[in-house]
Amino acid sequence: MYIIIIISLFTLIPLGLSFIGKNPFYKDFLFAIPAIIIPVVFFALIEFFFISWGIWGLNSDKTSGVQWIGIPLETYGLYASISFFNLFIYSLNIRILKREFFIHFHKIITTMLLLGFLAGIIIFRKDLITAMGALLCAFFLGYRSWVGKPKSMARFYMAFATAQLPIFLAYILLTATGTFWFSDTQIIGIKLGPLPIDIILFELALFLLNVGIFDLLVLWKAPNTQVEFPDEIDTLSPPSILD
Repeated sequence: MYIIIIISLFTLIPLGLSFIGKNPFYKDFLFAIPAIIIPVVFFALIEFFFISWGIWGLNSDKTSGVQWIGIPLETYGLYASISFFNLFIYSLNIRILKREFFIHFHKIITTMLLLGFLAGIIIFRKDLITAMGALLCAFFLGYRSWVGKPKSMARFYMAFATAQLPIFLAYILLTATGTFWFSDTQIIGIKLGPLPIDIILFELALFLLNVGIFDLLVLWKAPNTQVEFPDEIDTLSPPSILD
């Protein structure tokens, strides 16, 4: 019944790791809190409309029954836990990653993704889940790659790639147990097991928004920080969030 709560509690693992090791993420909690709360509110609004329109939702017998603004309370906790995990992984990649795996072709990846998202908006405009996910990704990725932090895109892609396995396992579990349901008329029909592949668009959009707000706050608070990565990195001492 409380599978969403159980999955959300796994956030306690990265939370504990934030106080030890080479990634003292607790030092960045001041920046992380707004980067969690704002996306949670934003995606909760999308959730509200999607539930109201019958596009997706949660089965009532799989939740506690407690709601806020028409959304099960566990949903907020799930978005918050995923957002914290996203930021923790991003911080971890910044602090300890010693080589940029995407450094030579991150611009190609960004261009191809943007073109793909724009094409998806047009081609799948009648599939609201797909079209909305593509629209959010195109907007947030366009901002980050052209206005926000274009030089850090290589590390962003690495962080996103390393964060997805546990998140997708959680989504697959939630879908397989009947906790989440999706309207088959609003997706393109390709599934990863029981999970519509379209959901990766919303996870990318959430990741982009988490990291985008986080980076803006870091640079506002400490404009001389080394968060802005060079185009070519060949160093054994990757920059930290804040020196």
